[in-house]
Amino acid sequence: MPVNRNAMMRYLELDRCLRNPGRRFQIADLINACNTKLTERYGPGFTVSRKTIYNDLEFMRSSDGWSAPIEKEKDGKKVYHRYEDRDFSINNAKVNDAELNQIKSALVVLQRFKGMPQFKWINEIIAKLESSFDVKEDVDYISFQHNEFLQGLEHLEDLFNAIVYKKKLVVEYRAFTYPEPLMHEISPYYLKQFNNRWFLFGHNHETGLLQNLSLDRISNVNSGDGDFMPCNTDWEDYFYDIYGVSRPYDGEVEEIELWLSQSQAPYIKTKPIHGSQKYTDNEDGSAHVKLKLIPNFEFKKLILSYGSGCKVLAPSHYVDLIREEFEMAKGLYHSGDE
Repeated sequence: MPVNRNAMMRYLELDRCLRNPGRRFQIADLINACNTKLTERYGPGFTVSRKTIYNDLEFMRSSDGWSAPIEKEKDGKKVYHRYEDRDFSINNAKVNDAELNQIKSALVVLQRFKGMPQFKWINEIIAKLESSFDVKEDVDYISFQHNEFLQGLEHLEDLFNAIVYKKKLVVEYRAFTYPEPLMHEISPYYLKQFNNRWFLFGHNHETGLLQNLSLDRISNVNSGDGDFMPCNTDWEDYFYDIYGVSRPYDGEVEEIELWLSQSQAPYIKTKPIHGSQKYTDNEDGSAHVKLKLIPNFEFKKLILSYGSGCKVLAPSHYVDLIREEFEMAKGLYHSGDE
């Protein structure tokens, strides 16, 4: 049966409660949790009845829902509801026939937006949905970037849940620059993928600063003691002025000017480096590019990766920085060296 937005919000909140190992929920607790979530979203006046929650639980148990292993635990006269399998979540459950039909219907709607400039992102979403949920032929025609051998992916679900449930963590981190593992007390806020790697952003309780940790360097994750530090970061704004994931604490936005060779220019034109990019064609087929961003480690590595196809024109201190990098690289290739 179709699932409306309010119902889906209730199912997700019920799922969050039923898989929470730290608390037991009676039906009144589940009602209050759903009412709180609806009030946060729509304001006062949006409430649900006991009958609605009972119907929601029954739907979640059914094959039309998620076949959720919801059980009742009696303690005297009190009855608590929980998942028998605490690892279960409707977010991890297989797609049923009803949901598959909804996905197909959604694809029909999405197809109408293909080709419109403001909806270019839909082309990729459609391809991913069709590939992931097998709504077309049982043949692979497309592959998305994914490194299944990347270390740290086993922590992704735990970190995501810690962000959702606002749980403080103790993270064992093995940085490349230190021989011994470091223990960080983190309030986790955000996960971001860049260059086929995942990064965790959170508040470091020892330094008091926002920190990003690469998942492939995380060796262990445990629950931490003490209060979770609330987050008020606007993540869209946080990443707006940078390329990649690292934002220098003392970094300032600068205008970087680049010259791109005839062979390199088309790649930057069709895949802009940054949202601020201004691209100008030169008569000889080369290009002049201006960017306004905070130069960071990832941006420097990107510029170096272009080799002789790119030259930094301004500012002068950044010209010197890139020149020094290339001079050091050139030193590795002295004639006669093995």
